[in-house]
Amino acid sequence: MKFFTHLSFSRKCDYSFMLNVIFTSCRTTGRMVLLLAVLLTVSVVGTSGGMTPAPPTTAAATTPPVCPGGNTTLCAPRIQPSFGRVTFVRVGSGFFKLNCSLQSTDAAPMATWTWRKDGEVLRNSPDGHIKLMTDATSTLLTVQHDLSDRDAGDYNCSVTTAFGADNYQGKVIIMGSQGHVPVVSAEQSRVWARPGDNVNLSCTIVADKSQIPSGSWLKEGSVVPDIAGGHTEWKPSINQTVDRTTRRQILVIRGVNGSDYGNYTCVGELKGLSDSKTIQLLRQEPREGLPLPVILGIAAAGVVALVVMVTSFIIWRRKYDPDLGWDKPDPEAEYNIPYENELPKYDIFISYSCKDLAFAKDVLLKELTCRGYEVCVDFKDFTPGVFIVDNIKEGVFRSRKTIIVLSSNFRKSGFGRFELQMAGARKYLERKDVLIVVKIDQCKVPTMLIGRTFLDWTNENVRPHFWQRLENAIGPDQKVRDRKDHKDNQEEEKEEEETITAEDDRDHKNNAVNGHIANGGPHILGLPETDLLENEDRPLLPVV
Repeated sequence: MKFFTHLSFSRKCDYSFMLNVIFTSCRTTGRMVLLLAVLLTVSVVGTSGGMTPAPPTTAAATTPPVCPGGNTTLCAPRIQPSFGRVTFVRVGSGFFKLNCSLQSTDAAPMATWTWRKDGEVLRNSPDGHIKLMTDATSTLLTVQHDLSDRDAGDYNCSVTTAFGADNYQGKVIIMGSQGHVPVVSAEQSRVWARPGDNVNLSCTIVADKSQIPSGSWLKEGSVVPDIAGGHTEWKPSINQTVDRTTRRQILVIRGVNGSDYGNYTCVGELKGLSDSKTIQLLRQEPREGLPLPVILGIAAAGVVALVVMVTSFIIWRRKYDPDLGWDKPDPEAEYNIPYENELPKYDIFISYSCKDLAFAKDVLLKELTCRGYEVCVDFKDFTPGVFIVDNIKEGVFRSRKTIIVLSSNFRKSGFGRFELQMAGARKYLERKDVLIVVKIDQCKVPTMLIGRTFLDWTNENVRPHFWQRLENAIGPDQKVRDRKDHKDNQEEEKEEEETITAEDDRDHKNNAVNGHIANGGPHILGLPETDLLENEDRPLLPVV
């Protein structure tokens, strides 16, 4: 019988078998000879001048950078700033620092950094007021000595590389200076609402600690009425910290109607200086519900589609996936079972991925050997010069049990899949379930092994009982089995000898009884005649 003529190999870290397969296929078709002839011809022509070698090319002075993986989008620079969109600095702090860096070092080659303040490029100043420190992946701007209003403004850091460009901008506000302008910000620039909803519009006004800014709301240039409990109401709150005063201005609109939609402006004022932020209130149309027949139709269609998908999946799985059980062999067919008339040579065959060699060798093999088992493993028992598939076949069919070291690596192993199929073939041919599954990581169980009870090495509750359960699944080692068989044979021989002795004694006594009775003796071997005749173990004979 031929076993698994189409295989996918990726295991044992030994590629000699694949080379054997290649040479065998080429030998049968003559392709190897043709290939070698072509290669020899090309090499002879090339060395004899038939081919003029191309002149060596001179490498360019600068080689353009290559993005790892070939996707330049992934290498596009992305700036990661250390400061927010608004930064507050007190006059007495003496300095402030702004830092920008690249999120990924893949975008670092040939990076050029530039700082701008209010659109003007910044450079190191002779008096040290502005100091720039730049490398391939980051840039640091330090502003120090005599901070004033001149240092407030919009700061922008930009980077340009071979893969693209990026920039980031933030505002710096100098707190405690004369004529400080309050800063107004809003979390949302657009707010959606349905007619009849209650809406809150909010903004934040920040000023120096020593002064409290005022706040107001405008709609299309007109002041929004502030009516307690009415249709529109202002709800301000003030919070003072060590370095600033924050005013939170909230506008409540109850029962939104058509005239409420539009642009609302939050205005912050301080000593004649002001700042503002606009928020749009937009109409959100209410969703109309679908008619009940349409909803029921959609639900029914969904149920039908789900049933069709489940049925299709079951049919596909039965057709293409490995069966969970094994069909009974054809009673009229003749199967060639390998090593059918030979006794098992090993107790266990270990099937594993070469990436799990440490567990197979240092844990499993070591412990089972110490427990007296004869273990078959590739690096110890495979015969050199023999095809790997033949070694695997011998290991599986000449071992009483096969242990599958199941892991994520094993699921990707071609030889592991072959060994699993070989053990399944033995179950099919001999009707012997020889598989023992040991799971060593959190991998998915193959379909072929679903429903089996396996030993989970990663489970701390299983670990104390692991080896005893494994030994129970394997059974006693071959030496113990031989001693038990020898003891059973001795007991059977002893019982047979005792049976033969008892039968000889019974025949001897029967002969004695029959002889004395025939001679008319009243007593036989010192026993009354009636006792002998009534004994069920003796034949009843007539007394003459």
